[in-house]
Amino acid sequence: EGEHPFTLIVTDPAGNASDPSDPYTIIVDTTAPVAPVITSVFDNQGAVTGNLAAGDTTDDAQPQISGTAEPGSTLIIYDNGVEIGRETVAADGTWTHLPVPVLDNGSHVLTVEAMDAAGNVSPPSDPFGFELISGGVA
Repeated sequence: EGEHPFTLIVTDPAGNASDPSDPYTIIVDTTAPVAPVITSVFDNQGAVTGNLAAGDTTDDAQPQISGTAEPGSTLIIYDNGVEIGRETVAADGTWTHLPVPVLDNGSHVLTVEAMDAAGNVSPPSDPFGFELISGGVA
């Protein structure tokens, strides 16, 4: 794990050595990010708006999904186990996603995973489930 700088020194037959080259650094990263967190699913459509609680029913086919994850990682958003989008996690560890296309009527269970620059993927977040009663209309 970590940075590994490599340099070269050339030595001629007489034993004269060159100055070291500029370092070429590789980073070994075999550790996956910790599981990201879905902190809110926000309904901003219809008569009742605000943050949903797990298990709620909504009429918003495009709720704003937000949370936290490893800064700079790529967040992968799943609905019922199917990828619905990706976002880059901000330097402060926050992310937001607005589903496009809009979600369909029915039950939805959201989970997210974080993938770091080395391709290591986190465990999934805890699931967040809700019911949509008017899908297809944003």
